Amino acid sequence: MHIHLGNGVSVPEDEILCLIDLTRQTKDTQIFLQSLKDMGCTVGREEGSSTLVLTQRPEESACRAFLSMISVATLKARCHHVLDDICQNT
Repeated sequence: MHIHLGNGVSVPEDEILCLIDLTRQTKDTQIFLQSLKDMGCTVGREEGSSTLVLTQRPEESACRAFLSMISVATLKARCHHVLDDICQNT
């Protein structure tokens, strides 16, 4: 099953590692997001983004980070696999 993240982007649900709520950014979250940007890992526009979705393909060691305007709650509701396997910052 694929999860639609907005702006025509969908990712396989089993590749989602983490959903991070950007509307409640801590200093650590800001540093982490900046590190992802510096490494060129982020996909999407930061303006208006409310969620950071970290994904990893099984055959790759690197993670990808998608910025989405869709809330963590909505994305979480779209996920059908066991949510205990996803870290959530809500």
